[in-house]
Formats: sequence, C-alpha cells, structure tokens
Amino acid sequence: MSSARLILGLAISTLLLALLFVNVDFRALAAALAQVDPRFVAVGIGLYFVGVLVRALRWRLILRPVGDLPLARLFAVLIVGFTANDVLPARLGELARAYLLNRSHQVQVGATIASIVVERVLDGLTLCLFVVIGISTAPHGGLPHGVIWTAAAAFGIATFALWVLARPPALLATLGRIALRLAPGSAGRRLGGVVGSFASGLGVMRNGRLLLASLALSFLAWTVEASMYYVIALAFPLPVGPLAALLGVGVANLGTMLPAAPGYMGTFDVPLVAVLKSLYEVSPPLAIGYTLVVHAALVVPVVLFGLLLTWREGVSLRAVTRAPLGSDTTLPRREGASPQALK
Repeated sequence: MSSARLILGLAISTLLLALLFVNVDFRALAAALAQVDPRFVAVGIGLYFVGVLVRALRWRLILRPVGDLPLARLFAVLIVGFTANDVLPARLGELARAYLLNRSHQVQVGATIASIVVERVLDGLTLCLFVVIGISTAPHGGLPHGVIWTAAAAFGIATFALWVLARPPALLATLGRIALRLAPGSAGRRLGGVVGSFASGLGVMRNGRLLLASLALSFLAWTVEASMYYVIALAFPLPVGPLAALLGVGVANLGTMLPAAPGYMGTFDVPLVAVLKSLYEVSPPLAIGYTLVVHAALVVPVVLFGLLLTWREGVSLRAVTRAPLGSDTTLPRREGASPQALK
C-alpha cells in the first residue's frame, strides 16, 4: 500500500465529510435518528447477509474453472474480506480473500485476484444499470447522464478486455514469461506464477453459461441489497419507493470506487445524500440520518462477524493482508486454532 494512496483517501474522505455536515442542523439530525424503528433495521441487516450469501454463490461460479470450493468457506472469506475493507485502508480485504483461500484450499493468489476483478466488473455493470433505471423514474431533476454512460462504457470495455485476455490466455502467459526474465530470482518466479494463475482465474470468461449465471447472480445480489435500503427507508418518513432504492444502492456503491478512508467514509455517504436531497427533495437532516443508519448497518454487523471469524481462524487482519505475495503463501496460525475454523 502506498502512503500516497492512503493520504489521498483520507483527504477525500475528510473533504466529503466536511461538505456533508456543513450547515447541518444537528438537533434535527438527532430527532431524525431518534424516530428510527430498529425492527426495520434488523430486517435490513438480515437481507444484507442474504445478499452476501448470493455473492458467495456467484464467487463459487466464477472460481468453478479453478476448482469446486465449499460455499460456506467462500461466504466466510467474503465476510473477512469485507471486514478488512471496512477497518483497513486501500481495500486490503481483497488480499485477505486471496490469502485465506490459498491457506485453506491452495487456490493460487493470482486466480483469486482475477476472480475479484471479474466480480468488480460485473458489479459495475449492474450498478450502472440500476442508476439508469433509477434516474429515469426519479420525480425531480436527474443526475449527469454523461457521467453514468461514461462509467457504463468503462465497465463494458473492461469486460471486453477480460474476455480478450481469457480467450486464450496467451497474452498473460507471455507476460508471465517476461516477468521471469526481468525480475531477479525468486521474485521473478513468484510474479510469473501470479500472472499465470491470474489467467486461470479468468476461466469464467471462456464459459458463456457460467458468465451469464454470474451476471444474473450479480443482479440478484444487488437487488437484495437494494431491498435492504428500501426496508431501512421504511423506518423513516421518506418519500421513496423500491426504484429509489435501486438508484441509491447504485450511486452509493459507485462512489466507493474512489479512494477513501476505511469504511468508505464520505464516498458512500455524499452520493446517497445528494440523490435524496436533489431527486426526492428530502431534508438534509433526514437524508443524512438515513444514510448514516444504512452505512452503519452495512459496516458494524459485518465487522463484528468478521473479527469473530478471524479469531477462529487464528490470524489477525493485519497478518492476513501483510503476507508476502506468492502462490505458495501459508499464513501462521494462532496456537490451538483449528485450520478448519472458517469452513
């Protein structure tokens, strides 16, 4: 992780949070939070974990060309990865996922990273579709259409690029051989192995049936998460419907692709508040109160569950994310911990 990226993320989050809370009536914000019905929040949290289960099933399909991995293990590793992203900077949760799968099922690091890249592209395509649907039905104004179509085009190009790299993966194999020549000794062998395993992780791009199923599960996973947004909105007097939830989940999660402090502070909140204020004429205290509750529901339960899982695994989040890059990575276990703890 470069210090420049960390500083940039902290700066962006600080700026966005300052913009979010400037001139806010904190008494009105406290009043909005005081009226929240916790039953709706609890149901929303349950829906979120259902969505994580769908994501684990999608990840299993994406990794099918690499191996048939247990769904329970993938679900647990996803939770740990999300936890690392929420409490550590620079999306270190992606490394945590790679190393935990390598540790328990010898899945090569490059293959896991490739599967995560495929996930991100499918997520981006789905979220852009949700935003297009949402802004076409919003009662007031609209978001900059050019930005949305540019993002959709970028994800479409990325999908095509992955398809080219995967059919056949000769280019990646060539890059692996170049890495062996350029990098000295074990570093070259390690990097070459990662590049080669990355090619194997793109196997889903060569299987139309698996790719379409993965895209359908992406749509289902984000629809379930959007239903979480809608259910939590029922705890507030918000004039929004299910299509507004699609728009909210789309803009909020596209915003998290920007560098930010741990937990996507600011980059998640500002886009969602902006949509509520400009397109649905929700008052700033109510929009911010709703966003804070949704953000907390997305972060706090996952972090608590993820910390429990890492404890059972016998590793710390920092140990997982600082392990050396390589296809033969094996992480140290806490004495007495079960190697099957996350299965």
